[in-house]
Amino acid sequence: MRYLAPSLAVLALSLAAASAAYAEEGMWTFDNFPIARANATLGTSIDQAWLDRVRLSSAKFGGCS
Repeated sequence: MRYLAPSLAVLALSLAAASAAYAEEGMWTFDNFPIARANATLGTSIDQAWLDRVRLSSAKFGGCS
């Protein structure tokens, strides 16, 4: 009974970490974007020209990242 709460906490954290390992989103950068996969699974019509337009339309503010 003394170790029940810490054991449950460790179990919960382990399950949370394991479930994150199965996520397949990844980091989709503009130079390695899965266009065909996104169009097939999301039903979009993304092309390289659209990605370039979005990439170049980012705003820069002084003192911000």
